[in-house]
Amino acid sequence: MDIRIGNRIYCVFVLILFMWTSCTNSSISEMEELVGIPMKEALNPICDECHWNDFNGNGYKIEVYHISQKYLKRYGSVFKSSGFCEYDPTMWKQSEIYPYIKNSNGLYKIFNKNDEIKYVFLNMSACTIIYFVNIL
Repeated sequence: MDIRIGNRIYCVFVLILFMWTSCTNSSISEMEELVGIPMKEALNPICDECHWNDFNGNGYKIEVYHISQKYLKRYGSVFKSSGFCEYDPTMWKQSEIYPYIKNSNGLYKIFNKNDEIKYVFLNMSACTIIYFVNIL
């Protein structure tokens, strides 16, 4: 009887642990590492889009987060000092990111790691941060 109670408690503990870890947003943590500033308290998810090729694993992921005006100016100055450049939306017309930056202005930076290209966009017009991962 004691073994069954111990197993049940262990199972409940493991389930709670999985639930807790599934609630964390790893993309925001990745962006924080790339940019070098904390962002969890400032971002609220708006939408995400994924497209993966089942045959070879290529594809992309786009996550859009709303950022309040309070943080927008601060992040803009930090991003500029971190080497982010202004983007021209027309240069991105052939990209999956275009619908999210069309008719806007802001900053972006590209981070390359092996076959993974990560982009962080700060859309100043729409008060959004866009995390775009493209795997080749």
